[in-house]
Amino acid sequence: MKKLIIIAVIMSLLSGCSFFTRVPERVGLIPLDSRPCNTQYPEILGKMGNMQLDIPYAYLDNFLEPAQTENLWSWLEANSKGFNRIIINTTELFNGGLIASRDPQSYQDLEAQIARFRSFSQENQKKDITVITVLPRLLPSQFTQLWPYNETLAEYAQKIDLADREGKKPPEPPKNIPKDILNEYLSIYENTQLLVKSLIILANEGLIDQYLIGQDDAEEYGLSNKIVRALAPKLNDRVQFVHGADELTMMVLARQLPLKENLGLNIQYTNEGLKEAYFPFEAASLENVVKTKLNYLNIVEAADSAKKVIIHNDAELPASLKAIIQENTSPYLGIMDIAHTNKGDISLLDYLLSTDTFAKVTGYAGWNTAGNTIGTELSHAVFYHSLADNFKKYNKAAQAKALRAYLEFRFIRIAEDLVYQGILREELNTRLKKLNIDPHNIGERHAEANDILAELYAPYEEKLANAFIGEQFKIGGISFTVESISSQMVLPWSRTFEAKVTADFSIGIH
Repeated sequence: MKKLIIIAVIMSLLSGCSFFTRVPERVGLIPLDSRPCNTQYPEILGKMGNMQLDIPYAYLDNFLEPAQTENLWSWLEANSKGFNRIIINTTELFNGGLIASRDPQSYQDLEAQIARFRSFSQENQKKDITVITVLPRLLPSQFTQLWPYNETLAEYAQKIDLADREGKKPPEPPKNIPKDILNEYLSIYENTQLLVKSLIILANEGLIDQYLIGQDDAEEYGLSNKIVRALAPKLNDRVQFVHGADELTMMVLARQLPLKENLGLNIQYTNEGLKEAYFPFEAASLENVVKTKLNYLNIVEAADSAKKVIIHNDAELPASLKAIIQENTSPYLGIMDIAHTNKGDISLLDYLLSTDTFAKVTGYAGWNTAGNTIGTELSHAVFYHSLADNFKKYNKAAQAKALRAYLEFRFIRIAEDLVYQGILREELNTRLKKLNIDPHNIGERHAEANDILAELYAPYEEKLANAFIGEQFKIGGISFTVESISSQMVLPWSRTFEAKVTADFSIGIH
């Protein structure tokens, strides 16, 4: 009997999971780009799921500086053997980042990149490889020679898509756009379609375990929509499409988490009448955007579930949201705040931080597009429930990391989505303009802008800390309190479009 027990323990340890601890899973990640939403957010959620994300930060893009793609390849090839799982965003690895991918020149070595990727996949067939490709946005890059023609190019692209939907011939090209400019713009979509077709072949051959195709900022009509329609017959268990971009890595990580049972969520809207509306930068109705994300994450929409998610989709109805929250007795309540684009509804800030409300809300997101927000909170919901299901399998260090990660993610969502995007960004822009600093391209005055941001953030830092400290949190059967917090808000890139918030927590587990 003793020998059998010893053998069982050894076998469990060799598999990476003992009776009392589960070794953190190592995930190699080439992110979409270097912004916090594509690096920091997945890292934090990963800690909730007992994952260790390895990201080659030294070689990533930095705003207008494309990634060092050759160094990324070298890093990937040298380190792949040490990863349990690999997630690769082709937009970063092939093009140099999301901004760079809007430049036609970033596709010039595409066929060589595809061939290299085939070789890499063949050499790593035993690894779990997920690949993400984001289809280009409607507008060309403002940092290329295409930008002066952006309105005309976008209008022409929409006309092509409309004609294709109706089975008509493509419209004649606009006469006021030089032929070389038009060809460069169209080449972005042609090359992307070539990339997607090539990677679908790799997926169907079993060289890619999962291939996820997303869609950058879009509208009801556009050339990326035409690609999506062409893809529809090719979608299968290995090849999937989801509206969105910046939230996709979080969704990929969430989809791979262990859960005791499929997560069922009771999804409510503050305005049911807007479910069919097309929100800014979305190529589908709100209801369809939600459905594609639920399907990808294997989340069941269940009206009888005690676990709720509220989609706050009407800026005129914050009172409806507050009423739902106030009546909540659910063990999980998440809020997807899409009432405004690229910021949370600031009328909710004091309410969400108040003593009577704070404990009722488990998750929150309210940043960038509706799709970004929805994908972020749904991913968080999966991570939350996986943590509750598997907490006792983690070792003590991983348990503490997971709980602090939950707190940090929740803190960031309020600090960035509501405080920064809703309030401080406008104040910061005003201050910078008075100093003759361009908020869209700060350049060498980055440190000066960060000093101003730190000054603006100080009173809100205290306000946020007061809401968290002393509050008793519960995840599954785990109860814990926050003893102290230190946080910081900076600009990750030389622009004010986004902020990076970090928060360190000292906690007591009961």
